[in-house]
Amino acid sequence: MRSRSSATIRETGDDQIVEEPVIADTLYSSADDLTTRRNAQVPLYATEVTPSGARAELPYTLHANAVAAMALDVFQRTLDAETAKNVEDPHAVRAAILRQFAIDKDGKSSLASAIDLQGAVSRTDDPVASALWLPLYEAVDRSDSMFRRTVKALPPDHSSLVRQLARLVGPDASGVLAWLRRAPLDGGLAAEVVDEAGLAVSNGGDATLAGLLAYTVWYAIHALGLAP
Repeated sequence: MRSRSSATIRETGDDQIVEEPVIADTLYSSADDLTTRRNAQVPLYATEVTPSGARAELPYTLHANAVAAMALDVFQRTLDAETAKNVEDPHAVRAAILRQFAIDKDGKSSLASAIDLQGAVSRTDDPVASALWLPLYEAVDRSDSMFRRTVKALPPDHSSLVRQLARLVGPDASGVLAWLRRAPLDGGLAAEVVDEAGLAVSNGGDATLAGLLAYTVWYAIHALGLAP
C-alpha cells in the first residue's frame, strides 16, 4: 500500500497526504525500522516473515528488498530534508538485488527468492511475494533477460488468483488479461482459489484481493499499455 501511495504522490506532485499526523508518524517509524534491518556490509534488508505471514526461509528475500528500495525512494521524497539526507540510496539497493540474488543455472543467471549472504539460497516462489511483482516495485524492467528467465521457471499455477494477478506485471500480461476477461471468479468478485477457467473454488468475495485485482488490471492497461 505504501508503494502505491508513493507512486500517486510522485505522479500527481501532491504530497499533502504526508502532512496527516498518522501518516507522517508511520513514515518516520518505518524509516527507523528499515535502518535497523540493513546488513552492515551490503545494502540489503532482512525480514522474518513473508507477506503471507509465513516465516521467511532465509533472512534476505527478493520481494522484501524490492519493496524496501521503493520505500527508500518514498522516504527521500517525503521526510524532512535533514532526515532524508541519511536515507539509503534506493538505486544502491536495486543494484545489490541484481548482484546478490543472481544465481547460475546452466550458464545463465536468474534470481533466487531468498538468500542469507553466506551462500545459502532459496528458489521457492511465494505467490504473494512472487518475483513476478518486481517490475511493479521498479526493482527490474519487465523486459530484463534475468527477470524473464526467473519468471519463466515459475510453475504455471492458475489456482492462485494472486499469482495470476502478479503475472499481469510480467511478460505474460496479455495472456492473463485475456484469461481474466473470461474468468467467472466468484460472481465477478475475486476469489483466493480458482480453477483453470477462473471459477471460484474457495475463499470467494475477498475484498482485499478484489482491490488488488482492480489495481493490477488498471496498471496493465494504463501503465503497461496493454489493450483492454
